[in-house]
Formats: sequence, structure tokens, C-alpha cells
Amino acid sequence: MHKRALLLASILFLVGSSLAFAADSVTLAPPTGSGPSAAPTLAGAAVLMKHHDTLGNILTDGDGRTLYLYTKDERNKSNCSGGCLKAWPALLTVEAPQSGPGVAGNRLATITRDDGTKQVAYNGWPLYYFASDATPGETKGQDVGGVWFVVHAAGGGPVQTNAPINIAKNATFGNILVEASGRVLYLYSRDELNDGVRQFKIEREKSNQVLKDRMDVLVVEGTYTDDHGEYGAHSFLRNPPGFRHTPASKDGCVIYAKWRVPIRPGAGERIVIDARTAQWLDFPHRGAKVLHLYPNADGIETSRIGNVAPDRKLPSHNHAIGEETLVLNGCLKDEYTAYSKGIWFRMPCGVPHAPYTEGDGCLMLIREGDLVW
Repeated sequence: MHKRALLLASILFLVGSSLAFAADSVTLAPPTGSGPSAAPTLAGAAVLMKHHDTLGNILTDGDGRTLYLYTKDERNKSNCSGGCLKAWPALLTVEAPQSGPGVAGNRLATITRDDGTKQVAYNGWPLYYFASDATPGETKGQDVGGVWFVVHAAGGGPVQTNAPINIAKNATFGNILVEASGRVLYLYSRDELNDGVRQFKIEREKSNQVLKDRMDVLVVEGTYTDDHGEYGAHSFLRNPPGFRHTPASKDGCVIYAKWRVPIRPGAGERIVIDARTAQWLDFPHRGAKVLHLYPNADGIETSRIGNVAPDRKLPSHNHAIGEETLVLNGCLKDEYTAYSKGIWFRMPCGVPHAPYTEGDGCLMLIREGDLVW
């Protein structure tokens, strides 16, 4: 598998607290040992949310001791026993577990272990302590072996230190994204991104906007307007911080917009390029034409529109400074998958691919370098 970042099949555009329980609501069953290496069985185990400065809002027990999940477990099934259980004692309970503020009670449940004890689970993940956490609030078990993690209170999944993203083959959907343990990753089409497609259906949006960050715009369809002019399909605009404008479209348009693009010395001026009338450069050996949108004087960031002829194979390359691409027309393919019109994808630094086109060719917007988010 290759580590890769997010592939969008179509461009679409947690607070710490404590909980107090009555003295008779959370009691200890006869202890089976002392310290976290032999966790007590609680009559009604409490699961709380605590804020960690680095890891965010995570799950703890009623005493503030950090709880963990094991990515080799299955949903509602523990695969930790024997020596594993000595190092990672299970959070056990007799009665139904109790949720504190910020913890979704409907995600709390119990599973029955092989010895008949009941272990608390959250969002299907069995919960554990780490024997080496001597005091409440310690998180020494985080990322141990790349399989033990604290539990995110709102998401109900692992908080990974350096979350690897892998590609897996799915019989129905082809190449899809999975996390380290093989669980499928999803996107939510109603989320908003720092970059994405926006559709204007009204004559005016917010008047006299002043940009706090740089904003790159490519008009995909229709005509986009502001106080400074009209811009047809495949027009590119780079508006610097402090630029004042009133974005609008009389008949509606679709634009690709990217905010908070890092600023480089000498790259703060406004740029307007109409791809229909600008000068393209020929690359006969690649069967392509290229329109450079802004210079790459410092070698860190560049952007261009590429038009690759049908039935062409481009040289394999590894994106030394990273690359992200929006397919405007046609289809681009590589050894991983096919990227048709409207697909945006990112290739991290050092990840190779050998792109090619078939009968339709491909027109695409490309940005390289400085992919810091």
C-alpha cells in the first residue's frame, strides 16, 4: 500500500468537564488487586470526558484515569487476553456504565469477556487502562506499538499521533482510503474545506468583502464577477490579503476557490489570467500544453493548467514537493485509479505515479509545493 492523502470522488463542498456522582451510585466491588495493573470492577463504571492539552477531549474513568482502545480488537469483541490484559487491564463493570457530560450515553455498552466479566465499550471499542499510568491524567499508553490509543470523546475512535492513511482495494468502489488497522475512512459532503467548489446562484454575495488571506479562484463554469470585472470559464484569479471585492454572478457560475494559500516573497500581487486567450507552452514530448499561472521563482510553490492530448503516457514521477490536481475535463488515469471530471486529488511528497490519458485526454488545474495542510 502507498500512503496517500484524501481522494474526493466529487468536490463537495469537542470541552472538558467533570461529573459528580452520588456516593452510592458508583461503588467498588471487592478489589481484585491494587493499582491499574489489577483494575477494580465497578458497580456502574463512569466514563467521563477530560480535556488533554495535546490530545484534545478524551475518555477517562470516574477517577480521571485515561482509557484506551486497541485497534486489533473487533467491534464489540476484545482480542486482548493473558499477558496483554495484565499490561492493559479492562474497564469492568457490573451494572450499566454511566456517561458524564460530553460522553454520548447511547455509545456506551458492555461486552461479555470469556471469563464472564463485563467490559465497558464505547462506540463498539472495548476500553482499557494502561498499567504504567500511575496517576490520573497520565497518557503513557498513547501510540504504544502503533495499536493503543486514547479515545476521542466526540468521535468515539482513536486519537492517533501520526495517523497513517493507506489505500485498500474494495470490490465495489475500487481503491478507497483506510486507516492503519484497515477501517474504512469516509468524508461528509456537507463539510466545508479551505478549498473546494462553490456555486453562485444569486446576483450578490457579501458586499465589499476584505480578504484576510490569499484567495485563488478558477472559474469552472459560467461567468464570475466582482467589482473589478467579469471572468469567464477557465479564468484564474489570485486575490491577495487585504483585497476588497464583491463576488457575484448574474446567471450563476461554478468556481474552484482556495483560501489561506501560503504567501511567498513577491507573490502577493493580484493576478488575472484568461486561459482562453493566454499564451500556452507546448510540450510535444509529453503531448501536452501548459499554461503557467504564476512563477516558481523560489522553487517552493507553483500552479498551472495542463492540457494532455488523448492516448498519452506521461513519465513516472514522485512529486518531490507534493501536488494537488483538479480535473476540469476528460479523465486522467494512473496505476491507482481514474480521475474523471470534477475529481480533486492530492499526491504527497515522494509518492510516485505514472499518469496517462485515453480517448478523452485531460484538462486539469495543478498546484505543486507547500502543501502544509
